Amino acid sequence: AALWFYKANGMAAPAQRGDFAATTRIINGQLECNNGPGYNNQLTRVETYKRIRLCFNLGAPTINPVC
Repeated sequence: AALWFYKANGMAAPAQRGDFAATTRIINGQLECNNGPGYNNQLTRVETYKRIRLCFNLGAPTINPVC
């Protein structure tokens, strides 16, 4: 199901650009973007994403990961 969703929603291009926020906009944009009711969930996910990047020595994201 995840692979279908990834392909059906055109997530390859944002992923190749390193646009982590695009994932949130596509999946939960109305809830988590622009200070929506789930905005804090997004912030928690972004902090986890940043920690994982550091584990792989990838440094900080180059595109703002918050939508």
